[in-house]
Amino acid sequence: MYDKQTLIDFVYENSATHETYPFNKSTSHEKIVWTVMKHNGSDKITAMIFEREGVLYLSLKLSPDHVDEMIKTRGVDRGYHMNKQHWVTINVNDTDLTEQEILGMLAESDALTK
Repeated sequence: MYDKQTLIDFVYENSATHETYPFNKSTSHEKIVWTVMKHNGSDKITAMIFEREGVLYLSLKLSPDHVDEMIKTRGVDRGYHMNKQHWVTINVNDTDLTEQEILGMLAESDALTK
């Protein structure tokens, strides 16, 4: 079972990223706190971590074919507030994905955002 900080640490430990909060302006009407993990080399978004209605999510970039394959898995949907062809959003605490599968997807997102 992940909490937000454990998930942030998991992404740090398994990708070349740094943590940012570019979408959390005090003037924003958005109630979601977005933890954006950007690639150290390119500064492109590799992962996004957020909680919505008490549920913890992780968004990752994948190849379009991999997205189409992964959305067939319970707990994986097309990217929330992201390009639906290239991103998935995972309900990390209620999915059929194994930790190894999430690691593989994180590695793919890391590689695609170099």
